[in-house]
Amino acid sequence: MDPREEFERTEARLYAGLGSDRRESWVTIEAPTALRVRYVETGSGRPVLFVHGGGAHGAVFAPLLPHLPRVRAVVVDRPGFGLSEGLGHRRVDLRRHAVTVLEQVLDAAGIERAALVGNSMGGTWAAWLALDRPERVESLALLGCPALVLETSGPFALRLMGLPVLGPRLVRAAGEDRDGFLRVMERMNEGRATLERQPAGFVELAVAAGSQPAFAENWSGLLWSAFRLRGRRWHLGEDELRAIRQPVLLAWGGCDPFGGLDVARRVATATSGRLVEVPSGGHLPWLDDPALVGRAIADHVLGFTPEEAESAHSLPLVSVGA
Repeated sequence: MDPREEFERTEARLYAGLGSDRRESWVTIEAPTALRVRYVETGSGRPVLFVHGGGAHGAVFAPLLPHLPRVRAVVVDRPGFGLSEGLGHRRVDLRRHAVTVLEQVLDAAGIERAALVGNSMGGTWAAWLALDRPERVESLALLGCPALVLETSGPFALRLMGLPVLGPRLVRAAGEDRDGFLRVMERMNEGRATLERQPAGFVELAVAAGSQPAFAENWSGLLWSAFRLRGRRWHLGEDELRAIRQPVLLAWGGCDPFGGLDVARRVATATSGRLVEVPSGGHLPWLDDPALVGRAIADHVLGFTPEEAESAHSLPLVSVGA
């Protein structure tokens, strides 16, 4: 079967198994070059734009969505991932590109202002939109350590994967099959027991995403845009975090390999944000406890105070900062 058809069929089964409606749309992003970007919508209510991390795809958030009542979820495949067209990332101003993509997805969906939920690189993209187009962002929920926040970086293996020529070969060598995906997730501190609890089709969809023809080049190019072999090309610093004016929620795994809870508390203090700890969670904490993270996001998006949220759900919310 064609890899794109396999991805779409597997994704449809995943959403159907969760009882979620699934409405697929496309938008042509005009800058820096024309490319088609795909997004999926589910539910109705307050609009929330979901931005996945790294080399993932939008439906990585699917296990979280049933825990978000009264929410219109707009789940984007970032360029080069899922079914969205890619552009290689090596000759792109990544921040400008990120803001353009997210703003034009909101335009295409007819949404003037939305809450944003982002993981890893998607968390950094969401923060950039909040900083550069604050009128479009109602609130932020950052799930897991945002890419290159404060002094965080990435392991040497990821930096090697960003190298031209060699990088795509290393991505392919890491494996596009089930075992390769499981190894990647173990490095995210999301173990096999966590993955076994995910809905039917979740792992298969991730394998289908990594099997897309241009995946290796796009993932390698994105890593090149973030990392130097001996460091990083940019970071999301404390001054920028302090400049975020929207309400911020952090849901953070206690075992996040890209930044521990000490980093989470610093980010929460800088943003005057609320921190929800998932003690045994990894870099994708909603996979470890989707009910907890879902309730926290719903409370955040629907405007509950921390006191109301604790009363309604008995969540172990930790407020850090103002």
